[in-house]
Amino acid sequence: MGSGAETMGKIVFSTDDLPPELSEEARIRLWRDTCANTVGSGDLTALPDVPFSQRWEFLPLGSVFLGRSSGTMRTMVRSKRQAEASGIDHYEFSFVTSATPVTRTQRGHDAVYRAGEVAFQNSTDAVALKANAPASWLGAMVPRHQLNELVRFADDCVDQRFDPNSPVARYLQKYIALLLDDDAIEDDPLLPDHIATSLIDLVALAVGARGHEAALAKARGLRAARIKAILAEIRNGFAQTTFSAETVAQNLGLSDRYVQDLLQETGTSLSERVLEMRLQMARKMLTDHRNDARKVTDIALACGFNEVSHFNRCFRRRFGASPTQYRGGNGNGNGNGSGADF
Repeated sequence: MGSGAETMGKIVFSTDDLPPELSEEARIRLWRDTCANTVGSGDLTALPDVPFSQRWEFLPLGSVFLGRSSGTMRTMVRSKRQAEASGIDHYEFSFVTSATPVTRTQRGHDAVYRAGEVAFQNSTDAVALKANAPASWLGAMVPRHQLNELVRFADDCVDQRFDPNSPVARYLQKYIALLLDDDAIEDDPLLPDHIATSLIDLVALAVGARGHEAALAKARGLRAARIKAILAEIRNGFAQTTFSAETVAQNLGLSDRYVQDLLQETGTSLSERVLEMRLQMARKMLTDHRNDARKVTDIALACGFNEVSHFNRCFRRRFGASPTQYRGGNGNGNGNGSGADF
């Protein structure tokens, strides 16, 4: 797959989906061939004395590729010829996410990466990976020519050590994980390219962009990652009655004002976003027959409302009927019940 591949949905390969009657040798061979069709070929072996098990997620976003892998692979070796034949000309910025150290051999020397540590590689180089126990990682592959525009001598940074606890590295790791967990990205045809630019900017900052390039990357990439993290916090906590901007700010290590300012850039304030999500949750609960025996007051509290009178006013204004009427009419109020998903 070349760098100009069209954006598609997330691809998941798992040995759980392989025919159970296959031998270990056949499972490894089929896994290797399946991966070769996506990111190029390589030779691999499995850990001894345990069944071969592997899960791999691959998400193309414009010119950037995200990946996450875990399992019992012991070694993976890719020659220079195999790397160049893949057609992928990218840098890879990846994080070890397991307790098992991973040894990477590239450009003639070995480097051991432990839990949370960062590796930076050139996809066109020969590489060998080795782990002595089940291991996992996640990372982003960004086009070399685009990163080189933001970071001078980026290729000299290959295999250098980077601080995994720096704000940029922490945001980048969280951003990649959020994107891999988000199944709605492909619904907006304009979003992947925007996200790709943000990821390239974040990698540039982590690797060492300076001056004007760093200012540009920070303005685009870091803000985009922070917005994504804020939206994830809202999705996870909006139903809590005590949820607030202070909650989000404390969880992410940001100021309350900065959280509010970033959300304003999306066109919707935190209070508006939280209210809509609570109302949509209440609407779904009211039309679910499993909740027929629950009082409206209980549903309001479950959705994060402190006062049932406030809930009733907001619900009628949003959907054109009271919660009781909406339930009795099977959700056929006069308002637009579909709403917007945030």
